[in-house]
Amino acid sequence: MIKNMSILLVTTSIGCAPSLEKEWDWNDEPLETEEIEEEEIEEGVYTNVIDATDAENWIYLDLESNELVAVDDPMDSTDWDIGFRRSHLKLNSGMHGLSTVEAALIEDAAYVPYDEAPAEGYQQDLPDTNGDGNPEYALGEWYDYDPSTHILTPKNQFYVVRSRNDVFFKFRILDYYDSAGTSGYLNIGWEEIDSPSNPVPSNPDIDKTINATDASTWIYFDLESASIVSPEDPTDSTDWDIAFQRYQIAINGGISGTGEMEVLPVLGVYDDFETLDEAPEGEWVTDVEDADDDGIPEYAFQDWFDYDVSTHILTPANAVYFVRTVEENTFRVRIHDYYSAQGDSGYMSVEFDEL
Repeated sequence: MIKNMSILLVTTSIGCAPSLEKEWDWNDEPLETEEIEEEEIEEGVYTNVIDATDAENWIYLDLESNELVAVDDPMDSTDWDIGFRRSHLKLNSGMHGLSTVEAALIEDAAYVPYDEAPAEGYQQDLPDTNGDGNPEYALGEWYDYDPSTHILTPKNQFYVVRSRNDVFFKFRILDYYDSAGTSGYLNIGWEEIDSPSNPVPSNPDIDKTINATDASTWIYFDLESASIVSPEDPTDSTDWDIAFQRYQIAINGGISGTGEMEVLPVLGVYDDFETLDEAPEGEWVTDVEDADDDGIPEYAFQDWFDYDVSTHILTPANAVYFVRTVEENTFRVRIHDYYSAQGDSGYMSVEFDEL
C-alpha cells in the first residue's frame, strides 16, 4: 500500500512538470510591493526611558552616544555625563565627578526652536545647603510635586547641558512614570545644539559665582579648569587652589593645605584690574594661624572686603590679588560681589585671569 502510494505521488508530480519541448517566457522582474521607508533619526537627537526605580543604585548615561555605561567609581570616571536615581539627576563634575558637566536652566523659551546654547548661567551640583539631606542638584528643580496625589510632573522648562566633551545639548524630562503608572521611569529627550556664538571666554578672563552659603561647608575651586572640585582630603590635596565658605576665602597653602600657594595683595588698583599684566614687587603671603584671637585663621584673602556696620553689607575692597597656584601658574583675582541678584549673601562672584 505504501509502495503504490509512492508511485502515485511521483506520477502526479511528473504530470504537473512543464514540457521540455516548449520554450517558456520567464518574468524575472521582482514583484511590486509597497516600500517601507525606515524613519531616519536626525543626528544629535536622542530619547531614552531610564529605569531609575532602584533607590540605592545610580544609572549612568553618556549623552553623546545615548548609551548607559557601567561605572565602578563615578567619582573617578569620565565615561558619563548624567546619573539617575529615582527623581534625582546628578552631573559628572564638582562634588559628583572628575569632569566638568554643567547645566543652565531655561525658563523663558520654547524647546523646539531653541538652537543655541547660552553663554552664562551654568551650574554644577553643590553640597546640601537647605538641610534636607540632599545635594543642591543643578537639575534638581525639574518637577512640581502634588502633595495630595504624590505625583511628580515635569515643569514647563528645560535645561542646556554642557557635556564632559564640551558639546551642548538642550535637555528635558517628559515623564516620570511608565504606561502602568510606575514611578522612577524617566522619559527624557535631548538634542545637540550650537555652542554659544558669544561665549564667556575660557582662561584667561572668566567670571564665576560660587555658592558658598553653607557656613559649615567649604567649596573647593580649581583656577586652571575653572571648576568646583571635591578633594577627599583637602588638607593633603593638590586638586584645588581656592576654597570658599561664606565670606572666608582660603588658599591651598600654609595651614590650609599642602599646595604651597601664595598670594600677593595689591591695594588701590581694583579698577586697573584689566591692565595688570604682571605681578608687581611685594610680599607674598599664605594662610597662617590665628594671630588676633578672633578664632579665625589669618587668611591671605582676609582683607578682600569692607564692612558697613550700619547695614552689615560686605563690599569688595579696593584691591587685586595675584595668586600663584598649586601648578605654579599666576592669576590675577578680584572679588566682584558677595550677594546674589536677589540680595542673598554667600554668593561669591569672582573674576580671575591667568597671566
